[in-house]
Amino acid sequence: MITFLYGACGSGKTTEVMERIRKDTENGIHTFLIVPDQEAVSAERLTLHTLPPASQLVLEVLSFSRLYNRVCREYGGLSYRYMTRPIRSLLMWKNLRELAPMLEVYGTLAESDPSLSDLMLSGIGECKSCGITPDMLEHAAAKLESGSPLAARLRDLALIYASFDRLTAEQYSDSADDLSRLYRVLSEHDFFAGTHVYIDSFTSFTAMEQKVIGRIFAQAEDTTVTIPLSAPDSEALDGESVRRSLDVLRHAALLCGKPCEQTLGKNRRATTPALVRLSEELWNPDTGTKEPLPNDGSVTAEVCATPYAEAEAAAGHMLELLRSGARCRDIVILMRDVNRYRGIIEPALEKNGIPYFLAGNADLCAMPAVKLILSALRIRQYNWRKNDVITYLKTGLCRIELRSADLFEDYIDTWKLQGNRFLGDDWSMNPDGYTELLTPRGEEILRVANEVRRALTAPLKELFIHLDAAQNVPELCLALYAFLEALGLEESLSELAAREAAAGNLREAAQTRSVYGVILNTLADVATALPDEEADVGEFSAILRMVFSKTEIGTIPTSVDEVTIGSAATLRARNVKYALVLGLCEGEFPASVQDTGLFSSGDRKLLDDLQITLSSDSDTRSSDELMYVRRAFATPSHRLYLFTSRFEVSGKAKIPSLPFERVKKLLPQLKIHSYVGGELSYLAGAPKSAVSHLRAMNGTPQGEALRAALKPYLPKAETRTRAAVSDPHASLSPESAEKLMSRGLHVSYSRFEKYVNCPFSYYCTYVLKLRESGGAQVRSLDIGLFVHFLLENLLKFAVTEKPDGTFPEDDELIAMTAEKTEEYLMRICPGKEYRSAKLLHLYERLKRLSMLMVQNIVEEFRDSDFRPAFFELRTDGAGINPAPLIFRSNGGDADISFSGVIDRVDLLKKDGKLYIRVVDYKTGAKNFSLDDVRHGINMQMLLYLFTLCRNRNPEFLKAIGADAENPPHPAGVVYLSARIPVIDAESYTDKEEILRQAQQKLDRSGLLSDDEDLLRAMSHSLSSDFLAGIKCDKDGNLKGSALTKECDFDRIFEDMSRTILNISREMQSGKADAEPLKYGDNDPCRYCNARPLCRKNLQ
Repeated sequence: MITFLYGACGSGKTTEVMERIRKDTENGIHTFLIVPDQEAVSAERLTLHTLPPASQLVLEVLSFSRLYNRVCREYGGLSYRYMTRPIRSLLMWKNLRELAPMLEVYGTLAESDPSLSDLMLSGIGECKSCGITPDMLEHAAAKLESGSPLAARLRDLALIYASFDRLTAEQYSDSADDLSRLYRVLSEHDFFAGTHVYIDSFTSFTAMEQKVIGRIFAQAEDTTVTIPLSAPDSEALDGESVRRSLDVLRHAALLCGKPCEQTLGKNRRATTPALVRLSEELWNPDTGTKEPLPNDGSVTAEVCATPYAEAEAAAGHMLELLRSGARCRDIVILMRDVNRYRGIIEPALEKNGIPYFLAGNADLCAMPAVKLILSALRIRQYNWRKNDVITYLKTGLCRIELRSADLFEDYIDTWKLQGNRFLGDDWSMNPDGYTELLTPRGEEILRVANEVRRALTAPLKELFIHLDAAQNVPELCLALYAFLEALGLEESLSELAAREAAAGNLREAAQTRSVYGVILNTLADVATALPDEEADVGEFSAILRMVFSKTEIGTIPTSVDEVTIGSAATLRARNVKYALVLGLCEGEFPASVQDTGLFSSGDRKLLDDLQITLSSDSDTRSSDELMYVRRAFATPSHRLYLFTSRFEVSGKAKIPSLPFERVKKLLPQLKIHSYVGGELSYLAGAPKSAVSHLRAMNGTPQGEALRAALKPYLPKAETRTRAAVSDPHASLSPESAEKLMSRGLHVSYSRFEKYVNCPFSYYCTYVLKLRESGGAQVRSLDIGLFVHFLLENLLKFAVTEKPDGTFPEDDELIAMTAEKTEEYLMRICPGKEYRSAKLLHLYERLKRLSMLMVQNIVEEFRDSDFRPAFFELRTDGAGINPAPLIFRSNGGDADISFSGVIDRVDLLKKDGKLYIRVVDYKTGAKNFSLDDVRHGINMQMLLYLFTLCRNRNPEFLKAIGADAENPPHPAGVVYLSARIPVIDAESYTDKEEILRQAQQKLDRSGLLSDDEDLLRAMSHSLSSDFLAGIKCDKDGNLKGSALTKECDFDRIFEDMSRTILNISREMQSGKADAEPLKYGDNDPCRYCNARPLCRKNLQ
């Protein structure tokens, strides 16, 4: 007897089947239960739990693939050499390459598009499942009009199909042919004679499965097939696939006698009216006449902001369920495409301590060991491309420490190293870029970079020698195997797996332990499949990448009590009480149906007319999508949670899908909740997730309430979340401040001014020692150093008499400039190949600027009695150098001293007094202002002046011709701006006139004594160009903001001392506020390197 057992999702079809099997086995009848492949294990478990032990003696649980194995063991013909999915792809790739010249449509793609292999395998697989042979495709093509594109594609497919079968038959069996072979064996033998057969949990059947079922109908004493339709005449929108298969099965059953049709009742799994209505009427167009159901609380609907908010809300609901007594194994999370939520759902569960099992296979190409192999081959293929080297290094399997790898990456990124530069002598370029100073940190980076380079290149060079010598694919595989052995990959993976296991990541540990064996098996399979194939390194890399991408490392649950996560299309979960369905957005779930295979919907209809019936068209696939939704909604027995989101992760707007809207119509009293993220009612129940939201809620009543609710769960939440990263106010603990800022602070003035401009930026730069990554660049500091170097050397040369009593001419200065520029470049960048065109252009401009400044300064000295006494004078107290200026506070809590390098010191002896003028060169615009000094900035020049005038170092005083009784007097300070002036050359045709105009645009500013005799000594002509803008008015009086009385220098020094001590006290207290000093044109944030992580910027 043949029975069709009808019932919608949850109606108890499987329960009824189990009861009938119980009776059969009790009567000693040999019984078969046939289920889908993915259901086989759970079906076996179910029979063990629900049937008496003795039933296992006469019961066999099989899938169609296992049925073939079982039948062949009975009658012979079993194959022991099946093609794996990766080998199928590899052989198809080989097949296409060989056939490319003969293909009409796919010839070009066969050589250039690796995805064509998958497309052809899918098409051939569909043909085999539908019982379509290459000859049938050829005959169909012959019936089409001449020149038809479909005919050409059919001829190509027939050729590829037949050739692939011949190629694979030489070494392998194709599992896609198993059902055809099974059908032939069953046609010759009565395997099912006298047995009862139950076929359960299928939603549709392929053509070959239908043929096999036809043989079962003819042989078995009794056959029962469950049909997931509510009734034999059901026209449900989501039942198209079922109805198509049912029509074929009914026809086959009629050949064996009239079948019996039985119908089960309503959903017996659901325990609430709301769940029953959803499972039965989700796609019923006549729901408008139904009486509204009261809200029984079994359905919850959430409209979330993003997929991340969906995951967070789902985790909150699960914690709620677990606290109320639910078990993790009672809960399932469903979505249409699991990959859309990878990296989103797992962190949300892990953060809240919810164990889970993510059904599916790990991506082998994303695993470090495979990345190591593929990146090593790319290094050879693309000649040491930087990104390939970094990928190889970052796998963590090269036995190179993580910090060393980071320093190496930073170095090669700075100098954009790639190609043969990895293979030469040790590197010598400064890790800080185009600068002469090699800091201790730079020394460490340079040393580590060269150590890593040597450790990195040695095994790779050995590998490349063997790869280049290989004659075929097996030899390439052998070379790669030898490389992995030499690298100690197996041991490294074992160590990594142990660390993963120790951290509680049991799933990752299991995958890591198995991956080495998978790699070796893959290399063996590739060598066997392509024994005589020749390939270069690029082709070998493509082969391995294709094979690895198709190789699966399955995951198994690591605990008996885990939340299961899976796709609604494939996951079959039993005994689920609570289901959370994510991603109910338009085009996502249900998924949009598109023509993605070899044949469009129009092609399929045309082929159907030619007796070539393929498995499904767009209408059927659309119906299947609706079925996946219904099955997901009917999964739970107690509660259903539905989630949709308004925006994608990228920010693109989304709308709820049709099922979500249908739920609102079927359950009009259901309240839809909008979840943005960080809501108090959810976070109070999800303590670990809540921590990330506490900072954003600081200072609000909700934040304080949440903080109080979390205290029992997270004792450290208070200290961890009080200081928000966006809070501009921050300081070091007294202990840390004392360690970092010991009493008697000694700093350079540039560091001091950095702190004044912004304490937070100071701490980022000098305490945390954060450093910008990126290519080698010429910073403003480097420009200043170069200009100072040139000016020091050129000025000494320009103001020094030659033996003949003359001074150097311009051409001699130009030659000296070129010589000193090359000398400087050799110091900052010895390798000329690393000097970019941009760098050389910049230094050419700076050469011209320096020449212009030297000519201007020489002109100034011709008009002055002041003479340069020191260039680049250090204030460190060494030898004749002046000692640092010390500022002392009452109690010593703010003592501070400064050291630095003075660009130029000019001296003048007049009327028995020694006068000092300090000159500083600036490579940008710089205007002196006493208002700046009062704010604590722009004090450098005055500090240098007071350091010299108040210094009591006898060696220094002797060197300048002064003593303790007759100390030097301040004449003033001058900034000389070193910006290249812009001159409109069209207004001036004479070269000397252009030069004169350019020199006039060199800017000076500063503070000078108002003594007229002293000013005339600085410039005989009282030129405002040389006197920082001081001019004579029409009455002959000197006017200008740069003027001050000599006695005022003492007052300025006292004011500066108070300001410096106040700031020093803040520095030594550990204050690190993000409070930039903004006033007037001063804006420290404009070019601040710490801006990306600035607390002020995050507000």
